[in-house]
Order: sequence, then C-alpha cells, then structure tokens
Amino acid sequence: MDEPINRCRLGKLSKQKGKRGEREVAALFRERGFFARRGVQFQGGVNSPDVVTDVPGLHVEVKRCETFQLYKSLEQAKADGGARAATVFHRSSNRPWVVCMTAVDFFEIADAWLKDPVRVKKETAALDEDDPLR
Repeated sequence: MDEPINRCRLGKLSKQKGKRGEREVAALFRERGFFARRGVQFQGGVNSPDVVTDVPGLHVEVKRCETFQLYKSLEQAKADGGARAATVFHRSSNRPWVVCMTAVDFFEIADAWLKDPVRVKKETAALDEDDPLR
C-alpha cells in the first residue's frame, strides 16, 4: 500500500525550492553588476519583493515551480509592487530562467533605457563590434 502524502513535508520542500529560486535570481542580478538580495518575505507589498534590486521601478517576484500560472503570478506581482513594473522570474526544473512582464512595463523600461545617451552609445558600440556584417 502507498504511503500517505505528508502535506507538511511537501509544503516545506516547496518553500525551500522557492528560497533557492530567489537566491538564484539575486545571483543573476549580481553577476550582471546589480545589487540584489532576497526580500523580506513575511511582509508582502511594495517593500517586500522576492528579490530587492537597485534597478529603479522594478518589483521582482520569483516562481520556482513546475506549473506556472502566468497571469496569476503577474497579478500578484502587480498587487504587491504598486506602481513598480511587475516582473516575474520563472524557472522549472532543468530549464533556464525566463522573465515575464506586461508589454506596457517592458516598453516603459526600454524607453527609460533609451533616454540614457551614455548607455545607448556604449551598448550600440558593443553591438557593432559583435556584428559580423560591419
């Protein structure tokens, strides 16, 4: 006969998986030169994203699960993030991280990036160096 499922154990494993995911995402930010750390998880709301970063206007939620509910996750990030861009990082086992956000939030970030002439010049030069047709 099969053993009964210990739901408390499954919940604990799920929380541990979520914490590992938050640490992984924070590491992704740091590898690219950003400040990042896990947020304060017990508060909820604007001041407690899953990952705190120095990227202005960004609210980061992390979902490290096999079954991903895109719109439910975005709605949670939007509710918790207030006016910040709701950004959901998701990864299932043996897959790369993906980032989900609304198109409106994406283009607001892209527009802000384009308004920084130093960054645009630097990034464009780097792209030109990598372009084999130039």
